[in-house]
Parts: sequence; structure tokens; C-alpha cells
Amino acid sequence: SPAEGSRAGWAWRQACSLARSGVRVRADGVGRYIARFMAHCQRVASLPAWAQPLTARNDPGPRRRGGSQVPPAFARSTSTAHQSALTMEQLGTVEIQPGGSTLGTFLDASGLDLSNPRVSERLVSQFHSSGGLLRVRNAKLTPEELVQFTARFGSVENNPGVPTQYLVPGVPEVQVIGNVRDRDGSLRAMFSKEAPLSDTGIQYDPERRTPVWHTDQLFRTPMPTGSVLYCVTSPPTGGDTCFADMSAAVESLPVEIQSILAKKQVLCSYAHHNAKIQKRTPSYPLLSPEQRAAHPALRRSIISVHPVTGKESLMCFNSSVCRVLDEDEEVTGEELDRYELEGEEDTSVGWLYEHLLPFATQPAFALRHSWQPGDLVVWDNRSTIHAATAFDSEKHEREMWRTTFIATES
Repeated sequence: SPAEGSRAGWAWRQACSLARSGVRVRADGVGRYIARFMAHCQRVASLPAWAQPLTARNDPGPRRRGGSQVPPAFARSTSTAHQSALTMEQLGTVEIQPGGSTLGTFLDASGLDLSNPRVSERLVSQFHSSGGLLRVRNAKLTPEELVQFTARFGSVENNPGVPTQYLVPGVPEVQVIGNVRDRDGSLRAMFSKEAPLSDTGIQYDPERRTPVWHTDQLFRTPMPTGSVLYCVTSPPTGGDTCFADMSAAVESLPVEIQSILAKKQVLCSYAHHNAKIQKRTPSYPLLSPEQRAAHPALRRSIISVHPVTGKESLMCFNSSVCRVLDEDEEVTGEELDRYELEGEEDTSVGWLYEHLLPFATQPAFALRHSWQPGDLVVWDNRSTIHAATAFDSEKHEREMWRTTFIATES
């Protein structure tokens, strides 16, 4: 076979991978097949066929821009760094290393006053410096204290559009998530039943379309900067939340792919989000013409630059995404109507979920947080994605409090 690092070698490995997956490729026709394959990618204005080279076991390691070899972006969640919690005393002396070997910081808050400005200032700094994920154990907060803590990260939202029965009474900034009920048996929490994980674990499985990894509300301007999730009650097993570092994923992509993605945008539409849900659930309402006009579709760069850290990250995984576009590509009114009224999705979106998302959620970039009462997690919506996992909602209760914030630097 051709040399491992050559372009011919890449084409050969691509063809062999396709052949192993069931596509018949004659050895003497590899060059012609690859040419037709790449031409097809251009025709659908989609991403190139880089999935197999990225995920192949014998693929060269990730490279920085310029081609130098780099280690994996951060360790698996089973590493010592993820299992050992930092005390506040240790946190005060830890040397912050942007883009370090782990995603986020894990802190034991026992005996700490999280309302102390010095403590919260340090936590905000550590939050940004460790990839946009802060996990705190033994926080023990009231709803009001949760709002005050969230305000250290930005302006706290009042959950517009969320039914009042899913909000903490008297504290509209706090949304209740889970399966808990009032005394009369009515659900008092926003509940979504998740599908069990496949054999791939928390890495995205394109065939089963699980877990549902996403950035929150890409269709909004400004979109939420981040969220805080606090555990009140947790089941003995399941109900975990997964997080993945989109800055590390970008950095680990081959330079050629980074260059392609840097020129791509996604079309995000709130109306498309609702129309797509209605195709599965007919009772789900479409946006009214007035609502559609008030929330027009918008374009976002697939690779964004974080306003605080200056790091690039992927920002393209959300159910509102209906098309992948070149920077100068136009969308007609007829096409937009199909996306927003009929819930159609352009074929280019499939490439994001078939290739890019499985790469970005592989174990090197992701972790799974198992909740305990008193746990508090803050994530940055601009540099991480997240996903919920299933639990036995018939046998066990789960109650989480969630706040959302918008930072001034958004």
C-alpha cells in the first residue's frame, strides 16, 4: 500500500475503510473512486469524507496547525485528575494551565462559603481556564443562593417560555428538571425520557442517534453563555450528564479539516426546530407567522472563537441546524419554507452527525458526571456540548435545579 503519511496513503486507507464497511471498491479503481467521492461531497455542499481517517485505529495522532504532533487534548474521565477533587485551599494555589490535560475542574466545597466574592471570583477564573466546566461537590444551596452564585458568571435569565409549574415557586430564575411530582400527582419538573446508551457508551452513535449531544439554543441571539445545574435528588444509577470539550476537538482535527470547517457556517432556525419535532409529535405547535418573523433564521460559523480564552471551538450541534453553508452561499425563500414549515433538513447536516460528532465525543474529549445530592456543575455553552443519559424513572426520582446566564462578553 502507499506510504502512511502521503495523500495516496490517505486515499488508500479511505477506500479500504469504505470497503470494510460494505462498499465494493476495486483496487485498480481506488483513484477514480476517491475522485468521484470527493466530487460528490462538493456537489452537496457538505463536509469532505474525513470520518474514517479520523477514527481509524491506525490513524496518525492529532496535529496542531503547522503539523507538529500533539498529545490527546485531555485524559479520559477515569483518570486520576477527574477522580480526585480539589479543596478550596488547593484551588487557591493551583497554577492554571489553559488547554491542560483534563476537561474542567472538580472541587469539593465542603465548609466553603460559595457566596464569598473571593471564592466565586477564583471559581470563575478557574472555570474559563479549565475548558469551561466546573464541577462542585457538597455545594448545599437554596434556590435563592443558586441564583446568587449563577450571577457571578453573568446575567441570570428568568426562563422565558418555560411553564410556571416547572419553575421553583417565587424564584423564576430556577427551572426544575426531572420527574418529581406535586402532592396531587402532577409533574412539577421538565421531563424528557432519554434512550439507553448504545455499545459506544457516551460517544455519539450515528445509527441510534444517541446520546443527544448539543449546544443550547443556537438559534437565539444572544444565545445562552452557559448554565448551572444543581442536584437535589438523584437516582442510585443513571441520570448522568455528559460533557465534551469542543476546543480540544477542534485542536485535534487535521489542519486540512480545520481549514475547510473555518469556511463553513450552519443555518440555525427556531421554526425548523419546532417543525422537526412536530413531524414526530403532531400535537407540537409550529411557530406562528408572527413568532417566525420575530425569530428569523441565523447563520453561525462552525468554528467559533471564544471571547474570553481566544480558543477556537465547534459550535454546530443543535436540533435547530437545518443546513451547512459556504460563507457566500445564499438560501432561497422556498428552501427556508421547506426547512421551517415542513421540518426538512438539508443532506449536508447529516455529515455533521455521521462524522464530526462521533469524532468530537470520543473518550479522549468527553466525560460523564454521576450526580450526588449537593453537586453543582457550571458549563460554558460556547466551548462545551452536553448530553443527558437515561434512568429508571418508574422506580426512582430525580430533581435538578437549573439556571441559565448570559455573560457581558458574549
